[in-house]
Amino acid sequence: MSQDVVTQVVAQIGAFTGAAALVLGIMNYWRDRGSLKVELAENVIITGMPAYPQHRRWGVVYVANRGRRPIWFSSVSLILSTGEQAFLFDSRPAKLDEGSEPARAVFDKSDLDERGFRILCARATDSLGRKRYSRMSLFNRMHVTVLRLRNKI
Repeated sequence: MSQDVVTQVVAQIGAFTGAAALVLGIMNYWRDRGSLKVELAENVIITGMPAYPQHRRWGVVYVANRGRRPIWFSSVSLILSTGEQAFLFDSRPAKLDEGSEPARAVFDKSDLDERGFRILCARATDSLGRKRYSRMSLFNRMHVTVLRLRNKI
């Protein structure tokens, strides 16, 4: 083999491994960063706890860290069909580490039903101001989009 062939082979191997290392580095960044996951459970009956009577319907919002880095969240709220927000947790930021138990916010669903409010989704705001929403139906997603365009939420 001549010197030029060896140089070309080594250059191609270097180009391939460099591109692969770049892709792996970007994938590690996306996997490792902290990210909030918000889940909303409605019409829950809580048993075995006297603070939550069984004749009432309760709702629970779970906020968990999906990433490997710790993340701080500052507020958890419900987005209602009227465009209002019902804050469940609004205080000093709380820290969620990798693998830590999800934070829970319990609210009285029966009270909201009696007042005629319909819950569209739950929202958690992290310490940087990024908002994460719980899963919602297509109709609720369109409703929230309209409310956001009108600057109501």
